[in-house]
Amino acid sequence: MKIRKTYNGVQPELLYAEVRDFVLKHGAVIDEAKLETYSMPNDSSSFISRGTLVFKVQDKSGKAEKECLRAHIVGSAKGETKVLFDINEELFTREKLSALQEDLDFVFGSYERSRAKGSEETAHFHRASLERFERSTCCLEGKSSNFGTFCGF
Repeated sequence: MKIRKTYNGVQPELLYAEVRDFVLKHGAVIDEAKLETYSMPNDSSSFISRGTLVFKVQDKSGKAEKECLRAHIVGSAKGETKVLFDINEELFTREKLSALQEDLDFVFGSYERSRAKGSEETAHFHRASLERFERSTCCLEGKSSNFGTFCGF
């Protein structure tokens, strides 16, 4: 599954560190971690950062480590910072994914750019979050619906 998020006014280095720490607390180990900074072509005093984090977990047999989550982060503190998660749901469970979403929303939720209506990745991700909490109703963007029904995105 792929999840895309866009934040305004968030330093990419901070998002990189928080994603790293949040995923590590769910039992994954870092396989690859890169963070690069580039100057902007029009303004050498402004920078854009690019980070990649790759995490692995033990497979079900416990014998080999397999990639469970990859995060790509690109942005600048003066503008937008984007993150793309590529997740293997068999290895990084929906419960862990929902907990990661909760942590990111708590820390960065007020900086997140509005989600586009009709986004399948967002819809799928929020359905999983709702299931985790076993809510009987939900209110997102001023709309209510019954449990298990997608709410407002």
